[in-house]
Amino acid sequence: MVEVTGLVLAGGAARRLQAAHPGADKGLLPLAGRPLAAWLIDNLAPQTSSLLISANRHLDTYRQLGYPVLADHFPDLPGPLAGIHAALQVCPTEWLAVAACDTPFLPPDWVARLLADTVPAAAIPAPSQHGSPVVTAASGFQARDPACATAPRTGHPASPAKPSRIAPVVYASDPEQPHPLVAVLHRRVLPSLEAFLQGGNHRVRQWYGGQGAHTVRFDEPNAFMNLNTPEDWQQAEARLARGRAWHASVHPPY
Repeated sequence: MVEVTGLVLAGGAARRLQAAHPGADKGLLPLAGRPLAAWLIDNLAPQTSSLLISANRHLDTYRQLGYPVLADHFPDLPGPLAGIHAALQVCPTEWLAVAACDTPFLPPDWVARLLADTVPAAAIPAPSQHGSPVVTAASGFQARDPACATAPRTGHPASPAKPSRIAPVVYASDPEQPHPLVAVLHRRVLPSLEAFLQGGNHRVRQWYGGQGAHTVRFDEPNAFMNLNTPEDWQQAEARLARGRAWHASVHPPY
């Protein structure tokens, strides 16, 4: 079985929220009464064997969420690659599953679906859903991102045959756009990433292209919603409220 370490990326500056929330640390802002990062922890923890949090402020507060917290080793470089680098340096497993803290509605099996394009399906552990059925294979996928160096892949990710060439970086896309910060990375990319950052570079898609990265398509509507503005936050709160109302109607308290 493949073991995977999860990484919640919470080290960003949240610039688009600063007008409404001066000095805000996005991962700690409340969504439905809980820190935003906690929603990602709930998503990643059942899918991974260990979990890390990338943060550059309020480290003690993040530690209260119950997992190790890592600060960037390249504090002068903007963007998430420095956080990924810090995690890869201590990653105890071959694979690192990365998700930005502002994507609280990710599918419950996205890690397995990305890994299914890199390793035999039989080796991928199904996420724990406390008794709920889980589908661990995508219905189909193709490389869609022009920044990727590899050609589109075809077939079904549940095939027991191991791909002849394992891509060290695989990330999600939907019919609208790629989502490079919902990804799995093999730890062998660490030297390349370190050299890239030491050169003063920080653009995710630029580095991914040099790794032969490719994408797996997801068709779930709104699964990759990003919370970047106060309006996004309001939409997310409303979405969660609708979910609670539906759950209460299906499971009344009597």
